[in-house]
Amino acid sequence: MTSLLANFDIENIRNFWEIYPNWKTPKVLRDFYIKDKSKNKNKSSLIMWSIIHMFEKSPENPWRNMDSLDKIELINEDILNTPNFDWTEYEDIISSCKNMMLTEDEKSLIEMEEYIERRRLFIKEQQENLSFEVIKTIDETIKRQADLSKEIDRLRDKIMLVEDNGTAKGGKTESAGELGLL
Repeated sequence: MTSLLANFDIENIRNFWEIYPNWKTPKVLRDFYIKDKSKNKNKSSLIMWSIIHMFEKSPENPWRNMDSLDKIELINEDILNTPNFDWTEYEDIISSCKNMMLTEDEKSLIEMEEYIERRRLFIKEQQENLSFEVIKTIDETIKRQADLSKEIDRLRDKIMLVEDNGTAKGGKTESAGELGLL
């Protein structure tokens, strides 16, 4: 799959809607586009570029391996130029974009990464008031986190395998068995 960010340049940000007009097809995105009253739909275009940066894992995305909270903070500052941008009113837009961009495995991977990030932040915040029982629970959680990390790695490998080896001779798509997924 071609990276959506292949057409993104932070020094010269082109209008997302002009480059990807088909993204106006889903009603929620079309309504988002129509409701944008900014000049040349620039506000919604920047929000779309920001959402793509949140989820795309291509090498074109400099923030692809960052924790989501750090990533959003940088996106807010560097793309939107609004450090305290409130994303809550755009949850339906984000959800629609995720559904268009990501496979089920990629969605699972993102959910697992976000879960681990939330757990890590929670543990960090609770360190001062820990009893022995809580420490024991945390240790068990860390063991489960290792299992989740293994699953994340498996999903990443599976996604990369599908992206790298999805075609056979003559341009035919390989079956799941041929890709080693079964």
